[in-house]
Amino acid sequence: MYREIFDNLILKAATLGVVLQPQTVISDFETALIPALQGTFPGVSMQGCYFRFCQAVLRKVTDLGMRTSYINEAATKKKVKMLLATAFLPLHDVAAAVDLFGRDATGSIAALFNYFRMEWMPYDRLPLWNVYNVNIRTNNDLEDGHFKMNRLAGKRHLGFYELLQLLIDEQGSTEALN
Repeated sequence: MYREIFDNLILKAATLGVVLQPQTVISDFETALIPALQGTFPGVSMQGCYFRFCQAVLRKVTDLGMRTSYINEAATKKKVKMLLATAFLPLHDVAAAVDLFGRDATGSIAALFNYFRMEWMPYDRLPLWNVYNVNIRTNNDLEDGHFKMNRLAGKRHLGFYELLQLLIDEQGSTEALN
């Protein structure tokens, strides 16, 4: 499905005289999205959204029944935060840091570290969530733009010409700021 969407996007852009050649794409961690982007745009660099990475790990904290201890116990919160902070380390230091931080872990903390190793440490996943030396770490600005456009639209589904007018109006207000 994603591949078809991207192929159609390329065709529509070409009719406007625009060549789509993204160098880097920041995305969520949807398993179908990343291969579709890489297949459609050869050579594109993929970067996962740090915010979504943190959300996924914190969801696992909840799934493991650790939410209360994460909120109320400083030691649990510290272990989780240390795990999330490994995203800011150079790639070659991440595995050693995860091993060091999880060395004395027991119970649900040990289960969290095991999940982290299995889900986030494979060689093809680690570069997606690692944000060492990455300037833009999230896609939150884009999502903020979507939220703003939805608010301005005032309803869920716009007709084509309503959407076009909304985009023209927004472009005008953006250009007025520049």
